[in-house]
Amino acid sequence: MVTTSEATDGLAQKAASAPFAIAPERADDLAAQVFGETPVEMRRSDLASFFAAVVEDRHLYVSPSGLAGIWCLAHAAFHVSHVGSWLVSHPELRDAETVDVGLLWSELRLGDYVAYARRLMVEDEPWPDGLDTPDVEAPLTTDAGLVTNLALGAVSWVMLHELGHITKNHGKLFGRDLMVRQEWEADNFATGWALAKAVGEEREFRALAIVVALAWLFVFEEAKGGGDDHPSAILRFREATSHFALGDDSVALERSVYLLKAIFDPTGAMPGGMPPVAAFDWMTDRLEELFPRH
Repeated sequence: MVTTSEATDGLAQKAASAPFAIAPERADDLAAQVFGETPVEMRRSDLASFFAAVVEDRHLYVSPSGLAGIWCLAHAAFHVSHVGSWLVSHPELRDAETVDVGLLWSELRLGDYVAYARRLMVEDEPWPDGLDTPDVEAPLTTDAGLVTNLALGAVSWVMLHELGHITKNHGKLFGRDLMVRQEWEADNFATGWALAKAVGEEREFRALAIVVALAWLFVFEEAKGGGDDHPSAILRFREATSHFALGDDSVALERSVYLLKAIFDPTGAMPGGMPPVAAFDWMTDRLEELFPRH
């Protein structure tokens, strides 16, 4: 049996520098403004699907199951969005018997990756037999390399959120309003840091990575319910994505819709013929129905 720790060992090593990699143009700012003279140390946690910052100690905790869950969602995101986008560019093949997104979902066992990510929210467990594991050495010219790159992008947003707590010196506050306010500040720090200077294809990639991270938050809320110390996942989603500022024909928005629809609303009817922005807005409203605010 392969444990999540063994399967994500390389991913964990890459994750340590992920906040620098997601926005390399701001690497010097990150070193000076966030890490400063007292480094932030990344440590392992054995809690299921866990990322957290201990502000006073400047420690950032990451669990193997958390890394595994995000990688599994990135794996599903890459494959389902890749074929979905390909079909859009080949409308003559949408109804062909040889092209079927649902069939691909089944053949590649993408549902098994998502189901594993969901189970990891509750308890760590060995990597399922027959499912691919992260390959951090795979080149970016391969599917495996692109999946890992997307997963690290999503992990970087989660880690930047935790670094936001440290940067803003958030303390242990009492009262829901104060705790929730700190979470908003940390989210905005992460989103702003990743997107502030990103343009073109780089902005598209970072937006898609953030959506994968937000999908992980929805799965987290599904498994553990809404807590009093965090905003609802749908509100965090709306706020983060409101900063995307992508074009009407955005590939990131298009691919995000495929991912979110496949994971959270696979059997629901969806209007056809919508451009990416309209489809993304529709999907966001649908998520609001599926994940009531708490």
